Order: sequence, then C-alpha cells, then structure tokens
Amino acid sequence: LINLATPGFGSTGKTPDYGIYHCAPAGETNWFEYAKLVINTAKAHGAAGKVKKVIPVPSSEYPTAAVRPLNSRLNADKLAAVLKVDPADWQEDVILTVGQVLQEQEEENP
Repeated sequence: LINLATPGFGSTGKTPDYGIYHCAPAGETNWFEYAKLVINTAKAHGAAGKVKKVIPVPSSEYPTAAVRPLNSRLNADKLAAVLKVDPADWQEDVILTVGQVLQEQEEENP
C-alpha cells in the first residue's frame, strides 16, 4: 500500500489513482545476467572465490513446479510519475544489495 503521507502525494491536493503500482528498478535483465552481476560483485568484494563460471541455462531446460511467463517485466512508470522520482537501474540496486549482505556477514562473522 502507498501511504498518502508519502512525499509527492498531497502536494497537488489530488488523491492518486487507485490501482496496481509496480515497484521495480529501471531497466530489464534475465536470470543469467543477474547471476553474473551478483557473482562478479561478490568477487570484487573478495567473496564467491570458488565460483569459476556462470553458465546460462535456457528456461526450457530448467524444471520448475510452476509455469512461468516468458515476459515478467514490471512497468513502474505509474509509481515513478506519482512519486516524481526516477528509479535506480537494477544493476545499481544489485551492487548495493550484495555489498550490504557481505558487510552484514562480515559484522556477524569477523
């Protein structure tokens, strides 16, 4: 749910439209590119040293219990317009998240 006290709401005096608002970073990717960025970012921080190679696997060769759509991109333009912000690129979010996870692990296991 979007809180009406969120900055940007109420500044126009208009209640935002009801409906579905997707919240996702900008850009698009696939699981292979996502995995490569996670591993390469971890390696840059001195982690994931045992991973030698990330190999792409077509969805058709990867069994799943649920049928997945071929296109599952989310369009966050509606939320960005209401909040008057541009979402960060997905790569930026992945790099920040991997760094945070590794930092938390370091703090828990010095």
